[in-house]
Amino acid sequence: MQVSALNKALAENLEHHMVRKGLTQMGLAKKCGVGQTTISLYLHPERRKQGKDGKPGSAKLTEVEMLASALEVESWELLRPLDGVQRDVYERIEAAYKVLTKDDAPAGVDPRTSRQAAKSKKATESA
Repeated sequence: MQVSALNKALAENLEHHMVRKGLTQMGLAKKCGVGQTTISLYLHPERRKQGKDGKPGSAKLTEVEMLASALEVESWELLRPLDGVQRDVYERIEAAYKVLTKDDAPAGVDPRTSRQAAKSKKATESA
């Protein structure tokens, strides 16, 4: 059975983030509530059975959200296809962004929003 690009991306990204967090399939299953067998099938999409309609099986978005939450990433990060170089560049940019925004905003405040508010405040004060 041919594996779709999206299922392949999910498998690669899921494995990457599990290794990064030091989680086994069972550990991730306990943390997020998605069954270990389901996680195994997401990691090995070639094992998934075709649906009754003949289409290859694919992940449920609610489960992708649960997995992403447990792995502390955004859902799209599990679904976006990345090759090794792209992943490395993305992670370097993400790390630099975190360093640059670390002290810019109070906890829970989006640094982009706080910067925009500060610019608006300066513009209002100078007018």
